[in-house]
Amino acid sequence: MVPTRIMWKKFEQVVQFRQHRPPIDQTFKPLGLSVSNHSMQVQQAKSGDIPALLLLEKRVYNGRVPWSRATLQSELRQKSSLYLVVYEAATLVALAGIRWGSAEAHITNLAVDPDWQGQGLGSCLLERLIQLAQQWSCQRVSLEVRADNAIARRLYEEFGFTVKFVRPNYYQDVQQDGLKMVLRLD
Repeated sequence: MVPTRIMWKKFEQVVQFRQHRPPIDQTFKPLGLSVSNHSMQVQQAKSGDIPALLLLEKRVYNGRVPWSRATLQSELRQKSSLYLVVYEAATLVALAGIRWGSAEAHITNLAVDPDWQGQGLGSCLLERLIQLAQQWSCQRVSLEVRADNAIARRLYEEFGFTVKFVRPNYYQDVQQDGLKMVLRLD
């Protein structure tokens, strides 16, 4: 058993480190993107995007909605998270989310409408999330992916992510293992 004063000292060191870390600017300036000769707009997600995000989830996850309206609202309010949405005209076609801590950024979501998959949109978003993690001085980026999602795994591996461990039955609704993948930035 670790004595309380040693645990308290470690806690104080963590608090001091976080206090000296400069605050992260989580604002995102909208940017234009061209995919397959279509003009798209990438912007920070807002609560008004939630109905379109729920429809996107249904399309990406074969009728299932892994994140509820309440979960999405909560995520969009987090000070340590940033969610990006991509619109083609008035249609939401992709979502990318990232959360950061003192040393690690964690990709919480990367979803591209099936009609837009395979055209480089996921790669563009993943590259942007990695750039943000670097700007925030994170040492690594992590994510979970379904073990049977070969297309997503291949994309992450192309960016240098490696499997660190398996989370058995992580995706309980479909009885699938999750793979924890990590990209070291240092």
